[in-house]
Amino acid sequence: MIHTLFLLLLGACLFPACTPKKTHFSELRAHSLPLFISPPVSIHAFEHISPLVYDSATTHFTRVGYHIVTKPSKGYNLKITIKNIDPAYKYVSPDVVLFHTKITMTLVCSLINYQGIVITTKEFTNTLLVTKPQNPSLQSDFQHFAYTKILEKMAPRIEQYMRPWLTQRKQP
Repeated sequence: MIHTLFLLLLGACLFPACTPKKTHFSELRAHSLPLFISPPVSIHAFEHISPLVYDSATTHFTRVGYHIVTKPSKGYNLKITIKNIDPAYKYVSPDVVLFHTKITMTLVCSLINYQGIVITTKEFTNTLLVTKPQNPSLQSDFQHFAYTKILEKMAPRIEQYMRPWLTQRKQP
C-alpha cells in the first residue's frame, strides 16, 4: 500500500503531463456569457455546410459555458463566414477517395458587441488528412464526416481566441 502510494507520487512528480489539470471552464461557467451565433454565410453555393458549422459552434460554445441566445441584441454576436473549402468538388462515397486526401476549410469569424461594433475578426484555417475509412458502410456520408471532424477541431480554437474579449468586457 505504501509502495503504491509512493510510486503514484513519484510518477506525478516525474510525469506532470499525466496528472489531471484544472481547466478554466469553471470561470466561464460562472459568468454564463450570452452569445448569439449568426447562421454561417457560405460564399460556396454548391456546398451547403452552413448547418454543420452552426451545429459545431453551438455545441462547443454551449459545452464550455456560454448561454446561446436567440436574438443578436441579447448578447455578443459571433458571425461566421465560410471563406474557402478545398477541394471544391464533392466526394460521393469513400470509394472515390484514393489513399490520402487533404481537405481544407477556412472560416472568417467576427465578434460583434451589443452596439453592433466589430470587436475582432480573425481567419481560421484547418486541414484534415483523410484516409480511406476501414468500413465504408459505417461512414456512408463521407463528406459530412470529414467536415464534422474539421469543425470539431476548429470550434475550440475559435472559442479560445474570442474568450479574452468576452470575459474581460462588462456585460450591459
